[in-house]
Amino acid sequence: MANYITISASDGSLIKRFRVISEGYDNGTPEKTMSAQKTVGGGMDISQGAVYHSWNPTIRVRGTESDTAYGSLADIETFFGYNNPNTTASDKLIFTDHVGVGRTVVMTGDLRKQLLGALTDGTESHYLVKARFQEITGTT
Repeated sequence: MANYITISASDGSLIKRFRVISEGYDNGTPEKTMSAQKTVGGGMDISQGAVYHSWNPTIRVRGTESDTAYGSLADIETFFGYNNPNTTASDKLIFTDHVGVGRTVVMTGDLRKQLLGALTDGTESHYLVKARFQEITGTT
């Protein structure tokens, strides 16, 4: 087990470790793809699909990271900015959790940043970043 997660660009051009706050971290929240509607005859029409997982870690980053293996605030913003599926690097990322399991994901929703302290840049500036990683290949 590691005390960090790893995020990699689809083309391997950017690979960074990130420290994650343990409070609220999970091994992936399962989400069932399904719809349920009442029919005219009084029954239920239920369609079920795959089960996908998502991760919503709180990541602690520095404004400037002194260890090149770890990502900075700019690095997590770069990963978030990958939004085109037809470019290199694409919007697909490899999210490797703390036990070393890698999954193909996209970052969705908001990238929420909270400054910790008064410094906004440099190795002494720290941020908590809330991100959402959505698995793109589910299991049936």
